[in-house]
Amino acid sequence: MVGKGSTWEDWLNESFAEFSAVKAVAAKLGAEKLPELMAKKRERTQGLPPIKGIPRDHEKAYFVLYDKGALVLHELEEIVGQEAFDQLLRLRIQEDINTTQEFLALLAKIAGQETAEIFAGWLETK
Repeated sequence: MVGKGSTWEDWLNESFAEFSAVKAVAAKLGAEKLPELMAKKRERTQGLPPIKGIPRDHEKAYFVLYDKGALVLHELEEIVGQEAFDQLLRLRIQEDINTTQEFLALLAKIAGQETAEIFAGWLETK
């Protein structure tokens, strides 16, 4: 069995941490900074493999799990809205969600099955 933090599933930790950090920086510097910060991440992720399945020892895993992961979370927040996204974050912690499947089930409960399927596709293609 693979230990926690040694598979692509660690996006649940790294991507959420990075996205939270970016949001905190944007809150400190002004909300208008968020698009600029996300644009820099988008530039760094051009041509990178998708999040799902990336080996942790892949030479680009850091950029995929931190930058690309933060980007997909930002896009998710934009489509579900702030209130639903905040609820998703709260419940992820309260329910100790540790796998992508658990996260997708929670997302489906909060934002609908179609949104969960779209997001699952992003993990495989973005």
